[in-house]
Amino acid sequence: MSAEALHASGYTDLVKVARGDKRPVMPGWQTLNVNRDMARSWEGANIGLRGDRFPAIDIDLGENAELAEEIVQWAARKLGGAPKRFSPKAGSRLLVYRSDDRFLKMKLTLPEGRGAVEVLPVGRQYL
Repeated sequence: MSAEALHASGYTDLVKVARGDKRPVMPGWQTLNVNRDMARSWEGANIGLRGDRFPAIDIDLGENAELAEEIVQWAARKLGGAPKRFSPKAGSRLLVYRSDDRFLKMKLTLPEGRGAVEVLPVGRQYL
């Protein structure tokens, strides 16, 4: 989905990200007030979303799809349902929430490099 379409759908906390990368390319992206014309000019760029009003839970458990789904179900019970983005890895999910409440930054790393679950709140962004 284009930045302009996202903006028109109410996702205004957008971040321009370099193609093939996850890092923002604009200084001050944490507080940038993106308008529709600006979003339109980002055609072809990767687009991130700030965690300010749209905090996310990033589940990255490699190929462990079963555990990833257990975490999704736990989050749904505790926080309510959320749109879910999948990645090519079986155990990866991103749950996107909308909230005026502040989520806490948190990262849980599993032993032996088996993955991590991270909350992406204010000051963080994701694709």
